Amino acid sequence: MVKLLVYSGDRGNQLFGYAFTRLLAHKLSAAFSMPRLPPPGWPPLVEWFPNLVFSGDGETLNGSPIIVDDFRGHASKQSFETIVRQCRGKAVHVIGYFERSDCFYPDRELIRSWLAKPDRHIEQIAIHVRGQGNKHITPAVAYYHEALKGFPDLPKVLYTDDPKFSLVDTLVKTTGCRVSTSSAKDSFFEIMNSAVIVSTLSTFCWWAAFLSDASVVQPEPVSGYRSREDAERYLGVPGWKLIPVPTLSAPGVQN
Repeated sequence: MVKLLVYSGDRGNQLFGYAFTRLLAHKLSAAFSMPRLPPPGWPPLVEWFPNLVFSGDGETLNGSPIIVDDFRGHASKQSFETIVRQCRGKAVHVIGYFERSDCFYPDRELIRSWLAKPDRHIEQIAIHVRGQGNKHITPAVAYYHEALKGFPDLPKVLYTDDPKFSLVDTLVKTTGCRVSTSSAKDSFFEIMNSAVIVSTLSTFCWWAAFLSDASVVQPEPVSGYRSREDAERYLGVPGWKLIPVPTLSAPGVQN
């Protein structure tokens, strides 16, 4: 049995926990279970993906479980193959984020079958700007200008959690984009269905892009948070266009 003990963070973070737990169980041919709801105060994942399966059949093992801990134990410092090998033949309890893309992209189509695939095609360029408490890890306007080069002249729609962020106004003036007023749920699926996605260092936008058929552009810090040297949080995906950006930081992360 592989059991996710608790969801962590907002919906993008929750998707990493869900996908990691279910994928680990798949690799181990093990039964799995996970909660339907996150802790109080966090938005529920199930609202967006009503067909999610929260338990599955497979091998069930008794005894003291091995703890796969991506908080204190930083399990994602190891390769996914190593984690699978260490868990084989054991009961497993999972805790944490597991925001390391190479755990997931080899099985992208399987994960898409569990969650969602694009159900329509929107001829637009979706531009994501992460604001509120995360302005310090949002790339400067130069990244967006570079990201938009070479794509057809499609309508540009900017999605953000912070429409008053000064970067939003700058991009409206310099790129001709409009700012979406869609709900968070509608924004996620509109981004996912877009022809082109200009992403940020956001797990919300990463999952919309990962589930999509879009051409994806993503910032790649040259060092520090989510850079290649930060393997346990690296989110680069083969086939996506990666644009180098200066070092970015996040609360509680030592660069």
